[in-house]
Amino acid sequence: MLQSVQRSQELFLQVTPPLRLRENPRVLQVILAIKQNGPQDPGAIRVYHQMLGEFEAKTIVLACTELPLLPEPDKVDKRVVDVHKLVALEALDALADTGMLSEAAIGST
Repeated sequence: MLQSVQRSQELFLQVTPPLRLRENPRVLQVILAIKQNGPQDPGAIRVYHQMLGEFEAKTIVLACTELPLLPEPDKVDKRVVDVHKLVALEALDALADTGMLSEAAIGST
């Protein structure tokens, strides 16, 4: 797990300057639409897909709770990373390493 944290820090340092997407009005529009109408809102999905295509970055990190709920486009030439999924997987790995989580418990969730 320590190696994963170190790798995450290395990747973070490669992103300069950090993008302040939360200040982007279109991102806020999509987040609000998801909160009001749910993740199947066609307008939110359309704008989200447009934004993914417009970003120059090869990797896009979704660090809010709403955007990962939207479906990914069929064809996207970027890597989209859901931070919450990474944290959950690291937590499961840590529990499995300590023996606190059995393979049966992982398979049943």
